[in-house]
Amino acid sequence: MAPRQQYALANPVDPKDLVAVQRFAKTLTVAGRRFGTTLTVDRVEGQFFWHAWVSVLDTAFKPIPKKNWDKAELGAAHDVARILVMGVGQPCADNFIYDDRTFQIRRPLTIQEERMAFLPPDWSD
Repeated sequence: MAPRQQYALANPVDPKDLVAVQRFAKTLTVAGRRFGTTLTVDRVEGQFFWHAWVSVLDTAFKPIPKKNWDKAELGAAHDVARILVMGVGQPCADNFIYDDRTFQIRRPLTIQEERMAFLPPDWSD
């Protein structure tokens, strides 16, 4: 598990708490393109989900509206989101979400990951 994934798993958030979610935001540059990314473990009514958000950024680091993304930007956003959740959760249960500025993947945790989300990091195996 990557360090960013470990941090998200150790700090589940309520996805409606935008201040808490913002702590998980990072800007990534991939193949010369800039992306705004967020990776969290969301806790919703006692269930846990990996949640990756990706937006394509302009030269001023502002999100570009999705309607203005070209095919290459859309494909790159999908790739970045998949990288964020690579090796974690249950990929067969992915839920893809589009809004006006982001592509998102929501994925259930595995049973082992759920146990880790409940325990302090030093208690996990």
